[in-house]
Amino acid sequence: MIGSGELIVIALIAFLLFGSKNLSSIMKDIGKGVKEINKTKEEIKEEIKEELNNDTIEIVQNIKSIKDSIKNNLN
Repeated sequence: MIGSGELIVIALIAFLLFGSKNLSSIMKDIGKGVKEINKTKEEIKEEIKEELNNDTIEIVQNIKSIKDSIKNNLN
């Protein structure tokens, strides 16, 4: 993880390289990019949860079907 001292050094170097006007625009674009990445990450997590839930339901139904089949064969 990056410490606060390292962040300050990075910010100073970025300020010297890009200037204050360009730096604010760059930071805004980075913020938008991070927001989009987080949104995509959440969408992927929800898709995975939904698929796992669907698979779990299917497995439970299969187990019930097998259980009923065994029960019928024993009777």
